[in-house]
Formats: sequence, C-alpha cells, structure tokens
Amino acid sequence: MDNISKKEYRVIRKQLGKGPKGLVGIPARCSYGYPVVLMNKPLIIGKDDQFEIFPTLYWLSCPSRVEKVASIESEGYIEVLEEE
Repeated sequence: MDNISKKEYRVIRKQLGKGPKGLVGIPARCSYGYPVVLMNKPLIIGKDDQFEIFPTLYWLSCPSRVEKVASIESEGYIEVLEEE
C-alpha cells in the first residue's frame, strides 16, 4: 500500500507507545499528514514459522481520535449501535 518512511514509523511508534505489528500501510492521515489509521496484516508469521492472527485489520493510531473514540465507547454508544 504505502512506502512507510522512517519518520512515519517513528511517529507511529510514538502514537502507539510501541512499534506496530504487521504494518502494511497508512490508509488515512490527518490534515497535517500524520497517520490516523494503520492497516495491518491479518496474519503475522514469526519465529519458527509460527503465526499470529491479528484480528484488527485497521488500527486507529491518532492519540486525540483514540481518546475521542474511548469517550464515545465509555458513554455506551457501542451498545446503541449494536441494538440498531
């Protein structure tokens, strides 16, 4: 998808507080060009050909948006959507 630069990788690492796993690309960026959404491999092959399933294809990385979504979730909005 994207060629992810070293600078972008450092930004993502700072956003997440750790390095991303199975990063494929950055499908959404904010108006300043920073990553907002990360796309991950659904299957990561590690040591000794062991694999790890990573069920979240898209990962929200922008700290302010993560905070906003957490706030919405804590208010019970997910249950409202599930009921609909």
